[in-house]
Amino acid sequence: NKISLQSISFLWDDKHTGDFYKADFATLTIDLKKSDQDKMQFEAKSVWLDSLDTEIRMASSTEPANETTVSAEESTALNLLADKLTLTNTRIKLDNPSDSLSVQTMAANLSLTDISYDLAGSIATGGLLTLENHQTSVTYQTENETGKVAEDASASTPFTLRIDSISLVNNRISADYKKMKKTYNDRFDPHHIHIDSLQLQAS
Repeated sequence: NKISLQSISFLWDDKHTGDFYKADFATLTIDLKKSDQDKMQFEAKSVWLDSLDTEIRMASSTEPANETTVSAEESTALNLLADKLTLTNTRIKLDNPSDSLSVQTMAANLSLTDISYDLAGSIATGGLLTLENHQTSVTYQTENETGKVAEDASASTPFTLRIDSISLVNNRISADYKKMKKTYNDRFDPHHIHIDSLQLQAS
């Protein structure tokens, strides 16, 4: 069975907390082997997502926190197995006003073989991770708030990715700390890191 979706848009704009999430994609194609909708378990030969354009803006720490609510019925978390997951022409933008964090990522091709994704445990495992013609730019200005980072980190389950091997082809990565000026000399500057044409094969 094949599932094909085209020109899909998703928008979450929470005016109370300030959280904003927007995602558009041109094509989603899934070649299913089998599925159990009651248990939210899906096994596929391939999953292909083209032209994903995502924008995420997290709420500022000065804005009111979202109140915890208890749902009347607990939903079943997604579990996905696939021989291969492929994302082409992907763009992701993330902004966090709390520490002036801005992340912009573009990738021509991202693929992962033998993927297993458990939404409840926030864990994904896979075989070969391939990232080609990709660039990520990060700028940040972290404020020193003692004790707050640890408290926020414990509130949610961190995402975990385990893979057998990785292949990086033509990758560009940069990270800049806004409060520190660039030195423009031959010494390593940890506040301004720029890597061009990164190639890596590891397992």
